[in-house]
Amino acid sequence: QKVSHGMESDLKLRVSVYDVVLDGVPCTKVNNGTVKDGYGAFWTGVQIEGNQEISFFTCGLCIYNAKEMPGAVFRSVLEIPMENPLTFLSVQNAISCLSNSYTNGAYDLLNCNQNHFSREFTYLLTNHYLPSWVTNISFFATTICRLG
Repeated sequence: QKVSHGMESDLKLRVSVYDVVLDGVPCTKVNNGTVKDGYGAFWTGVQIEGNQEISFFTCGLCIYNAKEMPGAVFRSVLEIPMENPLTFLSVQNAISCLSNSYTNGAYDLLNCNQNHFSREFTYLLTNHYLPSWVTNISFFATTICRLG
């Protein structure tokens, strides 16, 4: 489902990638080794202009300062290509479209997390998915759980 675009000024969309912190230890060293194989333990947040990001947590959709996701260590920013101008209206439409799926209590580590939200939100706004190395860990883990 493509989101309609309004006539406001163009905005920029970036996705911040974070190394997950497990038991107080960032997964940075592990991710440095696994990213070349196409996966890692990452979280993501979508930044639209300015200094704030939106992501999905156990409490639902949250806004926080860019590069300061709780429980994670900032790694890098991805510039997402734009096919259409990004406007405040298109952002509002995308949030509205996803708001029923990403509610308080819907969070699931493997099936409905920050990366799933960022992937869908980014796609609705740009018609581009996040790179697979950012989102593959959920796919691998879900596959292993189903096989086990």
